[in-house]
Order: sequence, then C-alpha cells, then structure tokens
Amino acid sequence: MIRGFLFDLDGTLVDSERESAEALARALLRDHDIAIDQADRDYVIGRSWVAIYANLKARYPQLTWNRDEVIARTAMMREEVFRELGVTVLPGVRAALAWTRAYPRGLVTGSSRVEATQADLEEQFRLLLAVRDQLSETNDAINGLRDVRDQVNGWKERTKERPDAFFLRWPFFSSTFIIVMTVV
Repeated sequence: MIRGFLFDLDGTLVDSERESAEALARALLRDHDIAIDQADRDYVIGRSWVAIYANLKARYPQLTWNRDEVIARTAMMREEVFRELGVTVLPGVRAALAWTRAYPRGLVTGSSRVEATQADLEEQFRLLLAVRDQLSETNDAINGLRDVRDQVNGWKERTKERPDAFFLRWPFFSSTFIIVMTVV
C-alpha cells in the first residue's frame, strides 16, 4: 500500500543548480568584486557546499566569507535569480505530480539549513516519521510471515513420518502447509 511520496528537489523535480551557480556568481561580484568564470559556475553543479567553498577559497584567496556566509548570501541572491530567470521543471514532473496528487507528498533536500525553512524541515520530519512507521509495520508483517513459515516447516519436520498428515503445497511461500487429518 502506498502511503506517500518523497521527492528530491534538484535533479528530480527541477534543475535549479544553474540558477544557484548564477546566484553565487552575482553575490560574489556584488559583495566581493570577485567575477567567477564559467568553470567555477559549472563546478557548483552536483557538488556539495563543502567542495564548492574549498574550490572558491583555493581560487580566490581574497574571499573573506566562511562557508555558511557563502551559502546564506547565495540563498538570498537565488530569490532574485529565480524571479528573473525562472527555474527549469524537468520532463515528466507535472505528470508524476498529477499521478501522486491523492497521496501525501514531501520534499526532501540536501540543501543547507539556511536554504530550507523551518516549515520545510518540520514537514520533512513528519513525512519521515510516517515512512518510518510504515516500514516498521511492513517489517512486523514480514516477521509474522517468517514466524508462520518457521512454524509450518517445524510441523513438516515433526510430521514427515506420520501417515495421517496431508501435505499441501502453497507456491507463494515456497513451503509446505500441513493439514493434519486423522484417518479413521
């Protein structure tokens, strides 16, 4: 039973990393007079802020912001870039969202806490708890089925020499169900 869907943002629903690279470039130019080149912009795509910051510090020693400041300034500038350039919705996303409309949906992000709002994080937490609960329920059901299988296999072993035991194959369990019948 499907109880909900978790969607990643970048690379799944939208491609916003190029806009993030543009926001980073604008923030650095505006506040540090650092003009990054296309290679620096391309480096942002698919990389963590740890790697991005290390690359920037190595290439631009005049950068005085720490990593958290780079993230915060980029996040602030990103809103402007999104308003100006928009964001690219990936192919098939609208159909997937329409198909999942009847279910709870959540957005998960690898973004920094500066980029994700408290409400975003709380919603992720609620959805993750629901997923955990569903997985626990599923695991309990599987464990119950395993117990039944073990009991059936035990009965099979204990009754294999009994002439009054009738064995019935059930292909779903790859096991034998035992019906003990007394032959009169």
